[in-house]
Amino acid sequence: MGMNKSYVMYIVDEVCRVLYLSACDAVSFPLDHQGWEDLQAGFAARRGYPGVVGAVDGSLLAIDRPEDYDGFYCRKGYPALNIQAATSMFMSAEIRLGSWSDSNSWKHSIIGRRATSIIHAGTRFIGGSSYALLPHLMVPYVKREESGELNALQRRYNFLHSSTRMAVECTFGLWKGRFRVLQTVMDEKTIVKTKRVVMATIVLHNWMLALRDTTRITPYVESTEYEASEIDDHSASATMLRKIGKQKRDGIASIIC
Repeated sequence: MGMNKSYVMYIVDEVCRVLYLSACDAVSFPLDHQGWEDLQAGFAARRGYPGVVGAVDGSLLAIDRPEDYDGFYCRKGYPALNIQAATSMFMSAEIRLGSWSDSNSWKHSIIGRRATSIIHAGTRFIGGSSYALLPHLMVPYVKREESGELNALQRRYNFLHSSTRMAVECTFGLWKGRFRVLQTVMDEKTIVKTKRVVMATIVLHNWMLALRDTTRITPYVESTEYEASEIDDHSASATMLRKIGKQKRDGIASIIC
C-alpha cells in the first residue's frame, strides 16, 4: 500500500523536529575530566600540538534564495547558511546566515562568548586564518600581521597547526559525504525547516560515530578558499586579548617547533 507524498513529508518533518530537539544531548562537549583528557590526547597524537580540545571552522551550505534574502548571500556569491562547528566529532554546531564571516560567527556564538567557562585552563581551540587570535583560540601566523615574510619557526608552527586543524575539515567532509543532500542546493520551503534538516543530519552523524558505523563513505572535499580575518575591534580589551593570544602562540611555537 502506497503513501501519499504529503504524509511522507509530514513524517520526515516530524523526524527532523525530534532529532533537532535531541541536539543538546547529541552535540555536546565531554561531560567528565577523562573525556577532556581523551580529546587532548587525540589532537596531540596528530602532530604533538598540546592542549587542543577542539578544531573550529565554518562550512557553507547552498540554499534556495529565500523571499527575504538579505544577509544570506555568502562570499562566493550564492545564498547559503554558514555552519560553525567545533569538532573532532560535532561538539558544537551553530547555524548562521551565509554572509556571516567565520570571525563574526565565532564572536557571537555560545562557545565564542563562553570559551573560558567551557574549556579547562591550559587548553584551547584552534582555527584557521579567518578567525581572530585569542588566548583560547589559536590561529596561524599570517604575513600581514608579522610585517613581512614568516620565519622558519613560524612556518613550521603553521604546518603543525594546519595538520592538527584538519580534524574539522575531515568532520565536515564525512558529514557531507554521509548526507549527500548537503552537497546540493537545499530547497526546503522555509529556513526553519532547512535548519532542522541540517541539525538532524548532525545529530545522526554523531550517533553513527558513537555506534562505530562501518558504512563506507566517500568524504566530500570542500574547496580550500579561506577568508581573511579583519580586526574590527580595536578596543583596549580586544587589543589586550590579542596580545595575550600572541604570547601564548609564540610560547607554543617555541615548544613544538
